[in-house]
Amino acid sequence: MSQASVTRTLPARAPDGWWTGHTRYRNYVLFAMTGFALALASIVLLLAVRALAGGLAAWTEFLAMLASPPVMLVMLFILLGVGYFSIRFLIVGAKPLQVAIGPLPKPGAGLINTLHVGGVVSIGALLALLLLTAKIG
Repeated sequence: MSQASVTRTLPARAPDGWWTGHTRYRNYVLFAMTGFALALASIVLLLAVRALAGGLAAWTEFLAMLASPPVMLVMLFILLGVGYFSIRFLIVGAKPLQVAIGPLPKPGAGLINTLHVGGVVSIGALLALLLLTAKIG
């Protein structure tokens, strides 16, 4: 039985007392904080579905609420948070997928990232098409 290769890791770092003291800590905390943006996005989505179920009047009221400046500021926070999460997830998500499956060669990170981005763009285009062709009322 052959021995598994050792996974390379960065050396441990003594804590300096603040999470912004090192890039790795800051990136990890920022990635973890995107959970707030994802939770807010989920709440907005649920409110949108509820408004759609309420009819045309509820939907137009929901759209008017989204157009207010404080809500637009929150939506900008959501956009930035979800965007950062998506990019970071694509970078981190490609690493474990770089394994050989059976006789197939090991795919490179470029192929995996291309498939990820292609999937996101395809789903976004489909959603945009559905929203553009939807008839309300």
